[in-house]
Amino acid sequence: MSLSLIARSKSPSPRSEHSPFSPAGGKGVPRFLAGGFSVSRPGDAVERNADTLAASVMQKGSCSGCAPLAPCAECASDSAGGLSGNAQPNRRLAGLGGGTPLDRATRGFFEPRFGRDLASVRVHAGQQDAGLASSLSASAFAVGDDIVFGEGRYEPHSERGRQLLAHELAHVVTPGDGGRVSRQVDAGVPDAGLAPSPTSDAGGPTDAGVPLPAGVPAAPAPPLFDSLYGTCLTEEEGRRRDAFALRHFHLDRNIPSTTFGMFDTDYWPVTGLMLVSVKMKFNFVSADNAPGFWERISRSLGGEDLSRFYWSDTERDSFRSDYISRVASRWSAQHAMASTKACWNFRALPLVTPVEVADDASAHYVVTVHKSPGPGIDYKSSTSDPDVAHPERPASAELWSSDVREEPDFNSTTVATSERQRIESALAAAAATPVLFAHDSDVINPAAAGALTNFANALKQKNPSDPLIPLKVDGFASSEGERGHNVDLADRRAVAVRNFLASLGVPQPIGVLGHGPVGAAGAAANRKADITVDHAFETSYRSNRYSVGEHEFGHMLGLPDEYQNNTTGTLGTQQTLYSGLVTAAGAQGPAVWGVDTASQMSAGVDVLPRHYVTLWEALGRMTSPDISQAEWKLS
Repeated sequence: MSLSLIARSKSPSPRSEHSPFSPAGGKGVPRFLAGGFSVSRPGDAVERNADTLAASVMQKGSCSGCAPLAPCAECASDSAGGLSGNAQPNRRLAGLGGGTPLDRATRGFFEPRFGRDLASVRVHAGQQDAGLASSLSASAFAVGDDIVFGEGRYEPHSERGRQLLAHELAHVVTPGDGGRVSRQVDAGVPDAGLAPSPTSDAGGPTDAGVPLPAGVPAAPAPPLFDSLYGTCLTEEEGRRRDAFALRHFHLDRNIPSTTFGMFDTDYWPVTGLMLVSVKMKFNFVSADNAPGFWERISRSLGGEDLSRFYWSDTERDSFRSDYISRVASRWSAQHAMASTKACWNFRALPLVTPVEVADDASAHYVVTVHKSPGPGIDYKSSTSDPDVAHPERPASAELWSSDVREEPDFNSTTVATSERQRIESALAAAAATPVLFAHDSDVINPAAAGALTNFANALKQKNPSDPLIPLKVDGFASSEGERGHNVDLADRRAVAVRNFLASLGVPQPIGVLGHGPVGAAGAAANRKADITVDHAFETSYRSNRYSVGEHEFGHMLGLPDEYQNNTTGTLGTQQTLYSGLVTAAGAQGPAVWGVDTASQMSAGVDVLPRHYVTLWEALGRMTSPDISQAEWKLS
């Protein structure tokens, strides 16, 4: 279907001032059509003639001498507007740029078919031009020698694109169309029919998006969220994306593919919030070493305070509050997920929290909370696996009242040892030591720079709370030449290595020491700097933190222990499944399984990107197929 928007001349028109074809100055006209344009109906004689001409020139075997069809009498009357004859002047729409000419191949195709020189035709296919077409719900429209295309519609070298271009060129070359805006409407948009136009005092032109004047099909609502999520290739996809943005997704009693853990999750795309809830029914029990009935009476009569063995109401309330707030604070909003799908640039920020429920049936976990028997922290907590075949049944967990506390010095020495060993492994893998130098030079050569860069990248991959193990760089020189010069050269070589690593953002402290000349004169192997890792640091490190309750909660999200390296049985299978999920999410897995690190699922407090992979999986389960699992990227 096509429409024509006819530009009026200043000559008196035979039509009534309030003709349905006269929206000039009327309310509801897109701003760029203001200034004397009127509207013809779809399927009128002008549009039929353009369809016929376009079909003729696109017909296979069209001869090189084909000339345009003569305009019909009805067309002339449609385009008359008080102008004498066919000499209607071309007019340009406000907001159009200079445009670009047709390329040589396109002119070579159409000029012999139309029998016209098309050098004056200008194509407008930019983003702003697409907005003009979109406001008219048009694939393309033409006015004078200008043709404006919707987004992705200018395809002069495809069959579909040539069909559309042929129709618009038919308007360009047709006598009497010089002041007409001819619109090729997108398929499926109904004809709005004729309606009386507003009166002349109804107000000035308005921006695009308001109802179009009589004779113009009503445009579908344009996508609302292009500015937030990107511009889609088609309006249809944009509207589908907008509908997605306004949805609420929910996943009930989700068990990750690791085969353990259970949680509910909700996602609101328009806000980017993802709520992850683990529902818990708390059952509080006395300390395991609480005295029996008769012993309790006897010890109480003897004046002993036995309150340490039993829960008071205040202690129960404090545990609930402390546990929920500590876990939510530790696990929430540590990382985000982002959609990589074009024009679907959504984000998801997980807010993770335990939720207390009153009955077992509603719970994901029925949690027995023991009163701790002594002042120290208990390390006996555990979490059972849910029944994958029956997710409606709750799993169980065992916690102790001390689990809401944080140990300020937990396995600190072994954590520091693990980090030192990781660095030494990275140093060997990168072959970054010794760093060899040219004779009498402290300049790092390209080969050494590559090895040092690889080493630096590994150093930066430390967990945030792992200790900063000190490094040391020792510089040397060969023994020929003056000793004082060689001492200075050795020092400069050590400093050069330290500065190179520091320039790459290495966080570890680096000490330097120049040793001067060593070995035989001329020995190239002694023109070097050696990198070593401090072994003494771990003996005095006392700052590794750990919370049992926060760690156990990770199992409820489907995460395995990293301080163990399970290769067989159920735990081995779960570790393998988890590792596969980490790889699929593009996250970094543990450098080594079975050692103490500052990772939350080992012996520390760091919630790392890999600890969100089950949440990443749940998000993909909710949003597929609109946004597939692979289209979500974990930060």
